[in-house]
Amino acid sequence: MIYTLFHFIFKTVIKLRFKAVNLNHQEFLDSRQPLIIVANHGNSFLDAILLAIVFERKLHFLARADVFNSKFKIWFLGKLNMMPIYRIRDGREVLKNNDLIFARCTQILQKNGAILIFPEGNCVVEKRLRNFKTGFVNLAYEANVKNLAVLPISLNYASLKTLNTHLDVFFNDLIVIEDLKLKNQDFVSFSKELLTRTKLAISNQMVQINNAFDEGFYNQIFTIIRNNVIREECVFAQITASNYLENLKENDYKKFEKLSLLSSTYFEDLMIFKVDDVAINKQFSDAEELTYYVLLPFYYLGKLVNVLPSLIVNSIVNKRIKELQFKNSVKLVLSPFVYGVFMLLAASFFGVSSHFTLLLFLLLFIIILIYAYTKNVMDIFIQLIFIKSKYLTSLKEKRAEIMKVINF
Repeated sequence: MIYTLFHFIFKTVIKLRFKAVNLNHQEFLDSRQPLIIVANHGNSFLDAILLAIVFERKLHFLARADVFNSKFKIWFLGKLNMMPIYRIRDGREVLKNNDLIFARCTQILQKNGAILIFPEGNCVVEKRLRNFKTGFVNLAYEANVKNLAVLPISLNYASLKTLNTHLDVFFNDLIVIEDLKLKNQDFVSFSKELLTRTKLAISNQMVQINNAFDEGFYNQIFTIIRNNVIREECVFAQITASNYLENLKENDYKKFEKLSLLSSTYFEDLMIFKVDDVAINKQFSDAEELTYYVLLPFYYLGKLVNVLPSLIVNSIVNKRIKELQFKNSVKLVLSPFVYGVFMLLAASFFGVSSHFTLLLFLLLFIIILIYAYTKNVMDIFIQLIFIKSKYLTSLKEKRAEIMKVINF
């Protein structure tokens, strides 16, 4: 019941908070066979929430044991199908508890369940795949479950530092455990091949930045590319660009520096003129312009209503959450409750009767929904209204020069 309720709430919140969630190769979503799902881990428990929402079937999760630090959390997280996994830092004496957890995982898989594991272990806010722990390999080998498969998933956030972003989820081919066991008679060779195939599958469909120093520049190029290709080609185009930039850096550093300077200047100009890259090549039809002019009052009203609850969420997160990797996750979890309480209090304060209070609550809810669903396109529309044509022409020329260099 609690899992189903939270599934519904956060499915709605993600639609409102993310610009887009694009699913690639998603036929495995309909699978009802026992699965061990493994994915890269760059956005804390937001990764788990997103994958839980994407799958209609219930998922079970392995999470850090130190999160289960009170009776309430043990009960509540258990209702969300979360199980603790113990590490050496939790104390050697508690590592034996993992035997019970793995036994539970085996029982879940025997009932055709699905278990989500992040084999990198700790979350780090970076676009890079780190070394894998072997927990999922041990589980796959020892479970002895018929039709068991490992499903590698590549998560590609346009930005790891904001919720209002694009996410591309790529479902890689299933790795059938029975076939792997027949091919590899001993655990060592089985472990080596499963680790290699899983990491390679995730890595091949994952946009990576190997050097943190280049992150800002690479993300600028990725932004331009993302706004220049169709969604289905987005990840492939960014991976191609990343490889191109790596080769350019190694073989023609002067050209690499020139491109970096061009990109930096262009994005600085975007900030000066308060316009996003996506708006530079955007054109609206007459019908679209008329529609968005009609929506302008609702947009600004929604923007006004959104100010206070958004401020509260950001204030709580910035004061309470110090680790960068947890900020987006906590914002996502807090949002529905803060917004719900805000609308309820506002409706109660201005309502003169129970019926009027309910109508006011529904009105606020509708206003926030309209704002959330139209925000991205309305932001672009408003930017193009206020920017002067000569500045827009200059920005288009600079963008075209960058595109010419990277051959896109």
